[in-house]
Amino acid sequence: MSLLGRDLLMPDELMRFNFGDAIFMKARNHPVRAKLKTIYDYPIMIEKAKLPKKSKKHEIKVFDLDKFRKNKTINKMNKQIELE
Repeated sequence: MSLLGRDLLMPDELMRFNFGDAIFMKARNHPVRAKLKTIYDYPIMIEKAKLPKKSKKHEIKVFDLDKFRKNKTINKMNKQIELE
């Protein structure tokens, strides 16, 4: 990438970047070389979450399609027997 005929940075300049150095580029603005802040530099307070000691067991009821079909066929057969 070049700006006004010169590369923004030569490869050897990029190789000399320290950890935390960065180039920020935005449309219609000049590129900016800056240092990144580490996560510890931000004023963020972290609290430990309290987890429940015992896990709750939830029972999931599932619709049994096979049982439903068997009951339907038995009911049909019983109705046919009653009609005859």
